[in-house]
Amino acid sequence: MQGRQRTARPETSTLEPGTYQMKLVGANVSQGVPAAQYLKKGKTQEESAYAQMSLNWEDEEGGKVRDSFLKMPEYLEFSEDARYKSKFQKRIEAMLNKQLDDKAGEKITVLFDFIESWEELKEAIKETENDHPVRLEVKSLQWEGREMFGAEWLITVGVNDRGYNEVTAVAPLPKRRAASAPPVQAPPLPVQPSPAAGGMDLPF
Repeated sequence: MQGRQRTARPETSTLEPGTYQMKLVGANVSQGVPAAQYLKKGKTQEESAYAQMSLNWEDEEGGKVRDSFLKMPEYLEFSEDARYKSKFQKRIEAMLNKQLDDKAGEKITVLFDFIESWEELKEAIKETENDHPVRLEVKSLQWEGREMFGAEWLITVGVNDRGYNEVTAVAPLPKRRAASAPPVQAPPLPVQPSPAAGGMDLPF
């Protein structure tokens, strides 16, 4: 079998470093395996494996970037202690522009086809496909019941040492100022209070 000249891969098209307004269009979860020096005490690489999420971003002009290797905490339990915050938690905090506490894990929902528990997820990502680790598509990513797919954020993109794009920062879009109301000639009618929405003021 003769080799061939390397061809371009769709995922490696490089965006210029900068900040873009991008939409979260999808995500997937795969298995990450730590290097030998980072193994859990007394554990093998397989026993130390973890779930990691990749977030897929796209702008209106078709520019794409993958936000990869976001290590997920066991059972999606968040921590308010900075020493124990996972990369996944830190990314969610940036998207919400809010520091999260130990109870915040109850507000995140990650939905798959045919997977309903953390144990099932950990087993599923052990599988391989054509000798490559599987990537399980996330069907829905929600915060407090609100869908995050389809929403837009400001994504700062850089280029790593291998020449690939990487996401270096995420921030909510600036809130738009309300338009100035015209002068009112007569006293306004009383307004009935709306029911409280509950939860935090979400940026999406």
